[in-house]
Amino acid sequence: MKRPVNSGASILALCGALLFSSVALADPATDVKAVYAAWDTAFNDRDAKRVAALYTHDAVLISPSHTIIKGSGAVEDFFRSLFDVGVSSHNIQLVEVVASNADMIAAVAKWSASFNDGTSADVTVAHVFQKQPDGTLKLKLQTFN
Repeated sequence: MKRPVNSGASILALCGALLFSSVALADPATDVKAVYAAWDTAFNDRDAKRVAALYTHDAVLISPSHTIIKGSGAVEDFFRSLFDVGVSSHNIQLVEVVASNADMIAAVAKWSASFNDGTSADVTVAHVFQKQPDGTLKLKLQTFN
C-alpha cells in the first residue's frame, strides 16, 4: 500500500519556496521609495521624532556643513533645529539604487526643501539603508552633497 503524502510538509515546502521567491524578487527601489514617502510626510508634518525613527539607533548623518551627527537622538535634534529655523516643503526623489543585498541598500536621491525667506535648497544625498529584523528599512548613513 502506498503511503499518503504528508500534505502539511508539502504545504510548508511550497510556502517556503514562495517566500524565498518573493524575497529574491523584491524591488529595492520600491522599498526605498516607501521610506522616502514616510520621510517626506514626517518632515512636512514637522515631526522630528518621526523623522528620527526612520534612522537606526546608531545612524550617522553628515550634514550639509559636514558636521558628523551620530545616533537617532542627535538626528532628531538636527531635524528639530531645521524646523526651528523654518525649513519646510521637503521632497526627496530616488535617483538610483546603486547597490543592494539582503541586508543593505545604497541609494542616491535628490533632496529639496524651502526656507522661511523664500529660498530653497536642492542637493544630492546618498543613503545606506539597513534591513531591520522586522523587514523594514532604516537609514544607517546619510550624506548631503
